Order: sequence, then C-alpha cells, then structure tokens
Amino acid sequence: MTKNLLDSKKILAVIPARSKSKRIRNKNLRIFNKKPLIYWTIKAAQKSTLINKTLVSSDSINLLKKCKEFGVDYLIKRPNILSNDTADSWDVVRHALSKLKKKNIFFDYIIMLQPTSPLRNSEHIDQCLKKLKKNNTGIISINRTLKPIEWQVNIRNENKFNLFKPGILKFKKNKRKNNTHIINGAIYAFKTEEVYKKNFIFKDSVNTFVMNIEDSIDIDTNLEFKIAEFLKKQKSFFFKL
Repeated sequence: MTKNLLDSKKILAVIPARSKSKRIRNKNLRIFNKKPLIYWTIKAAQKSTLINKTLVSSDSINLLKKCKEFGVDYLIKRPNILSNDTADSWDVVRHALSKLKKKNIFFDYIIMLQPTSPLRNSEHIDQCLKKLKKNNTGIISINRTLKPIEWQVNIRNENKFNLFKPGILKFKKNKRKNNTHIINGAIYAFKTEEVYKKNFIFKDSVNTFVMNIEDSIDIDTNLEFKIAEFLKKQKSFFFKL
C-alpha cells in the first residue's frame, strides 16, 4: 500500500489497558521514565503521521481520567467480563468499536497498541503501516529470537539433558540458523472489517513487520520493566525522543 492510499484511510489506534494486572500491580499507571507506562504508547500513537484518532479501553475510571489528561480522543469504560485474565483483546476492540458505531463513528483500519510495549514509537508504527500492501488484510510486528527455537524444550518432570538432543540435531541441519522470530505484541493493524471474521489473524493476507529486539520488550515482569526503563532512558538521553 502506498502512502497516498494510506492517506485516504481513517485509522484508529486502540489501546487496551485493564487495571487488574497480577504480576505488576497497576502496571499501566506505574511510573516509567517519569511518566505512567501507558503514556508512552499514547504518545507514540499521537505522534504517528498516519493514525487519525486514539482510543483507550479500560475497566479503571482512574486510568481513563489520566488518559483524558493526555489528550486521548475516545475513552471507553469496558465491563468486568472483558477485564479478567481470560479476556480476549480483540473482544475488547470489538466492544470499543460497537460504542463508536452507536455514535456513527467509523474507521477503515484498527491498530491495536498494547501499553506494555513502551519502546515501540511513532516511527515503528508508521513504518509498519506503510508496509501494508493493497492485498494485505493486516500486519503484525515480530522480532528475531535471541536463541534458536530448536534449543527450547519442555523438560516436564524428567530433567534430562537428553531431551535437548532432537532440537540440537535439527538446528545443526538448519542452513538458516537462528532465523526464528516471535510475535512481540507491539503492533497489530487490520482492516476494521477483518476483526469480525473468524481466524482473521492467521490469513495468508496478513503481513509481518520486523522490529529490533531491543525495541520489542513486552513488559510482563518487574525485571522486564526495569530493563525496558533502562533502555528507554538511554534512548531518551542519546536521541532526545
């Protein structure tokens, strides 16, 4: 898809931010490099040259109030059933879209941006969206793994190193060594009509956008929080982001 085609489309950034994180309490409002963690994703969306509006969906009134201070365009209070550990993020997106639909507000593309990826910035977003082709229904960000996937094994209760043997042998035969990638959770962009279809993520028409490992940290633990904050401070110092 060319830039002209993108310019003719309305793009909504949806930022899902529930308050009931178990590993890191109140994670989305925890101070990260002098700002609440969610601020960095909101800022990235607002600085994007292609995103038209931003939306935050949360079960927390306090979080929504803070997002209002950051200039978010749409604030959606989601029900508790969409705020537990088993809630699907795309159900959250569809719930938000249903609220906008009642106000006759529609968008051509939805880009879901999780606040746990604070090193993903506006340049990543724009580069990803510009990689969309005319025949693409969506695009998802990924990054190369630090170690080959063949080296990973479920040891169960056996604790035997011999369990690694099949993977090591497979790795030795692999001519494109360490070319494995994982979904990093930073960017999911789809045509709006697609998010209502079954298995829309796994279509052949879904493209990928490769990000650097250091920009791909998805915060789930306190260790990842500290590492991401350190990297963010370094980038802010050297590049004045």
